[in-house]
Amino acid sequence: MVNNDIHINKKRLAIVSIYDSEGVIYDYLIFYLRELKKNAEKMIVISNGKLVAEGKKELYEIAEIVCEKSNEGFDAGAYKFAFGKILDEHDWEYFDEIVLSNDTCFGPFVPFGDVFLTMEKASIDFWGINLIDNHLFRYLQSNFLVFNKNTYGNLRSYFDKEIAQDEKTIHDVCLSFERGLFVYLCACGFNYGSYIEGNDIDPYKSTGYLAQFYGSPIVKKSSDYSNHREDVEWLLYWLRKNTLYDTRLIVDYYERKKNNRILMPENVIEIIEPIRLPSYSVSRNQMLSFIKKNKEIYIYGAGMIAQHLYVYFKNDIDVFKGFLVSDNTSGLQEWRGGPIYQFKEDMIKNAGVIVAMNMNNTKQVIKILGDKPNVIYICS
Repeated sequence: MVNNDIHINKKRLAIVSIYDSEGVIYDYLIFYLRELKKNAEKMIVISNGKLVAEGKKELYEIAEIVCEKSNEGFDAGAYKFAFGKILDEHDWEYFDEIVLSNDTCFGPFVPFGDVFLTMEKASIDFWGINLIDNHLFRYLQSNFLVFNKNTYGNLRSYFDKEIAQDEKTIHDVCLSFERGLFVYLCACGFNYGSYIEGNDIDPYKSTGYLAQFYGSPIVKKSSDYSNHREDVEWLLYWLRKNTLYDTRLIVDYYERKKNNRILMPENVIEIIEPIRLPSYSVSRNQMLSFIKKNKEIYIYGAGMIAQHLYVYFKNDIDVFKGFLVSDNTSGLQEWRGGPIYQFKEDMIKNAGVIVAMNMNNTKQVIKILGDKPNVIYICS
């Protein structure tokens, strides 16, 4: 295989995780991989499932290694498989950068070479395309991440210890991989950056906005076109008017995979206000200040918000006492090493309590805890 249009300034290894329930490879992905390969000396594609023969052949025309594995662990499981089963010490020593990406994106709308050249000007250890920042939580979106050699030892160690090969839910993968790895590398002192400005735009529901106003070179595929038709049409219109990207790649995917009839807009699409990610009543600095004032901390709640908060702030807490719940109907005794207790008033006399629940549940907890100096509500 010869790539006559290669633009590599550093020795890069690209590892790409893919999955399709029917093993089909769509043209949008072929374009994505070809463009990425122009900037990578070696590419490994790992499919979390069997591939149809034709699709597998197409992948081998681009990538040096194509693997099929069981459908476990999502993209993080695929990367862990690559680190443990495919890469050897020569790879870790030879490559200047490792790119982790997946098949959940359309693009690139500008050459990946331009993206890499822009990021090479920054003095950073790892970076991504999009920095999610809703003022309380901050992390790099995990669909496109790049790590330099400084991080390799920590990267390998984290995947070995913290990433489960057979993780069952996308929520747990997001916590351990997307959020957890970012928090861990920052705690280790590594510098990070992002290609586009940090933002709180929903990357699944406002793709047109991210492409037009933030210049994102890739956008997430929407899993439900019918509920986001206006956003997809806006994206298609803007791409046709402002880029060389072949929008038929997007249309083909939705029509073949999702059985959606896509009408290509011919007229100016009215700008739609972006859909933003959930916001909270406490900022990151306010949370850190509260944690600093309270040596011992409980988190009230054990759901998704509480878990996210624990992963993000656990390194800042001196003594984490555990999770509190009003009624432990689930029977769980711990989550990620933190014990789960049914709340009793005397437990929190000398500890700070972070109430990390949705608004409806928070209202119920306010009736129990009230307005105390050792309690902070992230939704109020």
